[in-house]
Amino acid sequence: MKRHKILTGIGAFVLVGALGNAVGEDTPTEPASDVKALADGTAKSDTNTSSEDVAAAADTSPSAKPQPKPKPTNPYGPQPTQQTQFLDIASNAKDQYASASNDLKAGAALSARNDAMCQLLGSGQVAGWTGTVTTLDSNGDGYGIVTIEMADNVELGTWNNAFSDIMDDTLVKPGPLLDKLLNLEEGQNVRFSGSFRPSSDTCVNDSRLTQAGSVDDPSFIFRFADVNKL
Repeated sequence: MKRHKILTGIGAFVLVGALGNAVGEDTPTEPASDVKALADGTAKSDTNTSSEDVAAAADTSPSAKPQPKPKPTNPYGPQPTQQTQFLDIASNAKDQYASASNDLKAGAALSARNDAMCQLLGSGQVAGWTGTVTTLDSNGDGYGIVTIEMADNVELGTWNNAFSDIMDDTLVKPGPLLDKLLNLEEGQNVRFSGSFRPSSDTCVNDSRLTQAGSVDDPSFIFRFADVNKL
């Protein structure tokens, strides 16, 4: 009986050992070399950064400042200071006229504009101004009719008929200036010189028939002395 118990104990020990070996064989273990390779591979994946990642990091870094956008080019050509001041006066008058609460204030805006322009222009003669040719025409006598736009809804030019032009003499007669105009086309940018023609009460005359037109869409009467293509 005692021997039987000893044998049973030995058998159990052998059985446990066998099961242990079986479990050990079924559970795979990573060789040391494989573990080292995995470690090396992880290190490499951490250090190998793609060019896209570098570019993204550069774009989000504090030192990467956005480049300023280039200033838009004036479609009418480079304009001298006196001309830009003249156009600012015209623009401010439009704003004042639009915000006027009654006709009296609206008329005052036009009067103030003309006074400011006269103070700026002095004798009315200008040189080196620029703009875009919008009208090239002639009257029944073959005299040149010219209109030049200097900004949106701001232009200057000759009268378009001999009767209105009796006092101002703006129509371009045959000569060197008319020859230059013959080589131009509507839509071209030009540099010009000449003089604003006065009216009976101000130094700048306008061909518009209404007060609103004179402020919102002025067309100043101008006698050209020279016009050249830019």
